[in-house]
Amino acid sequence: MRLNLFPALTGLLFSALALLLLASPVTALDVDVEPLNMNIDPEDPVAHEAFQGSFEVRNNGLEAATDVTVLVMNHTDECAPGDMQCDVVHDVTIGAIGADKAVLIEFDWTDHAEGDRIFSVFIDYMDDIDETDENNNVLYYEFHVFGEPTADLEFIEGTTVILSPPDPAVGDITDVVVLFQNSGRASAPLFYVLFQDILDGNITEIETLEVRNVRDGSAAQVNITWQPGAEGDHTLRITLDSDDDIEETNEDNNVFDEFIFVHPHTPELTVSVNRGLVADPLDEWLELPFQNHAINLSVLVYNNDSVEPASDVRVRFWDQPEGGSASEIADFIIGNLENGTRQGVVYAPGEALAWITWDLDSGTSILGNHTIIVEVDPLDTIEDHTGTEARP
Repeated sequence: MRLNLFPALTGLLFSALALLLLASPVTALDVDVEPLNMNIDPEDPVAHEAFQGSFEVRNNGLEAATDVTVLVMNHTDECAPGDMQCDVVHDVTIGAIGADKAVLIEFDWTDHAEGDRIFSVFIDYMDDIDETDENNNVLYYEFHVFGEPTADLEFIEGTTVILSPPDPAVGDITDVVVLFQNSGRASAPLFYVLFQDILDGNITEIETLEVRNVRDGSAAQVNITWQPGAEGDHTLRITLDSDDDIEETNEDNNVFDEFIFVHPHTPELTVSVNRGLVADPLDEWLELPFQNHAINLSVLVYNNDSVEPASDVRVRFWDQPEGGSASEIADFIIGNLENGTRQGVVYAPGEALAWITWDLDSGTSILGNHTIIVEVDPLDTIEDHTGTEARP
């Protein structure tokens, strides 16, 4: 009997192909769990004192993660699951974490010895979940357990150093006020604050102050008088607890640098804002400025520098009618403007009056509102460290 093998073989191949086509493919879940943002409160725990810890477990995947195991261990070194020398701090299983969602884990812990510690956090530590990223399931958090509550001296952010005058010149007596605080959990009974001046790499000690009894949670200030002896870019360095007398939570935040340019003495010319511009009609019977009548305009000019006088100070007056352009009225020359003087704590600038007559030929013929502009040293013939002209 002759057998036709081709149909039988074809049938077998077709059946195998059908099985392959009908089998459902197995795909991994899009899940990725990761521990983030560990914090402890207080940040400077004390031995035998309970404190709180918290962190997030986030699922970065597109599908929910179920039965997520979480293990927190504590030791002086990094731990691994099963390490017998490590303490188990927290062990929990999260039922489910939605896609792109996070769960907050909170726990309490008490450490009974002073020293450096590391919290080791493990997510899915039995590797039960098939994840898109298996390398981000561990978090280590380093901290220190103190034997007793400690102080923490630090500078107040923002306005840390206040200078008066704010832009000192060579030889100026400058008041320096430094603001700081004790953000720790214990008072700072006695410590020292060091002030140094750094110029061109050379460090000069200005003064060292003794400070007593800055209570925890309170702000304080210290101040000195500094008289810079040279022009240039100075660094005023302030060091809290310069002799390291205080045990602190953070020993790395005790130094602050204030950068100051000390300029040479030059006249500092300004117009008195308090007096402002005074406009007096020349006709005594007039109380207010009137069209076509002459008016005396005057300003008080200050020299705020304590050393350098100014000579031949030009003061220029301009008139700008409402809706029009400014035109020059006239100049006034101050022959000599003395430097300022100090009597005790009171400083008085040098001053002189500048005045001109404004009449119908220079603008009073135009009816309406006028703006009078005053420039001091408009030709920039007097050296001024600010590089600006006094123009109210």
